[in-house]
Amino acid sequence: MFTRLRALRTHLALMAACARGRQALAGMDARMLSDIGLSRAEALEEARRPFWDLAERSCETAQTPRRPRGLGLFPVL
Repeated sequence: MFTRLRALRTHLALMAACARGRQALAGMDARMLSDIGLSRAEALEEARRPFWDLAERSCETAQTPRRPRGLGLFPVL
């Protein structure tokens, strides 16, 4: 059961990370978009996708937030 909850939490974190990335794309200007090789139309198309749409072409490198293990009292090996 805990494995399923952990998988759900990881999936929800990935969806949130993708949503933040898509919002960031929508706020970029033309220079920033050209730096990453996207047109305004491509960026807006990606930004309009719903948060639950995790296709392989996007969010594939999104990092899920990581919590430190342990209590911070002792180093974790």
